Amino acid sequence: LIQYWLSPHRPKFSFYFRRLHDLAAYGAWAMGQGIVSHANSILETAIVGRFLGPSDLGLYSRANSIASLPSSALFSVIYKVGFPAYSWVQDSRERIATGFLRSFDGALLSMVPFLILILFAAQDLVQILLGAKWLGMVGAMKILALALTLEGFSNITYPLLEGIGRPDIRFKLASFQLLVALPLLFWLSRYGISSAALAMLLTSALIFFISVSWTFYYLRPGFSRISAPIFSVMGASAFAILLAVHFYSALSGAGALFFILREK
Repeated sequence: LIQYWLSPHRPKFSFYFRRLHDLAAYGAWAMGQGIVSHANSILETAIVGRFLGPSDLGLYSRANSIASLPSSALFSVIYKVGFPAYSWVQDSRERIATGFLRSFDGALLSMVPFLILILFAAQDLVQILLGAKWLGMVGAMKILALALTLEGFSNITYPLLEGIGRPDIRFKLASFQLLVALPLLFWLSRYGISSAALAMLLTSALIFFISVSWTFYYLRPGFSRISAPIFSVMGASAFAILLAVHFYSALSGAGALFFILREK
């Protein structure tokens, strides 16, 4: 009470209906996007299960959960940090571009090495970590890893869109993704889990092209600023994976030779 008496500021109730209208419009777009994205996830599982049955659905779901590990963890961090940061500097396109390119670099460092690892060594990883009964998901996991990597790069544009006050674009992208994914899943899911994964890859590639193209058009970063980290991360990751694969092959060959000599 004494602090309230000494303070020169006196809080009071006031109503700004125009501001409430702006917040309601913003919240409606954000809520709509959440509903559409949730529907997309549910319908994907339902369609795959309808055409392929519970066994293949289990393989598809496990492949999807493994392939989404880096992108889901990255998006959680980038959204929590990026959304308030973009909102704070929304009037400075140069500062927004700097923040987005840092997020882009982080996405490259976290997702591309994982993608290359899955593409080169998925079968060995599944064999070692899960067992032979899960080997049927290897093909789908490679395709989904590529699809979810593209989706991860699309996801890093979403905090930017919401931070600059354009949640409507994210809602439209989610709705368009749903409209594209459903017919592709109905058409391809009947041919196996790899075909269902291909449907998601085609959808993710299209959304990636639209979202990233719009973001780069809005920010207009230099080509060298984007290409340098892409080539460096991909080159280093490919070299590391190839080295690991050759090392693993050498160890496997040495182990086989040891057992042959031991039997003799």
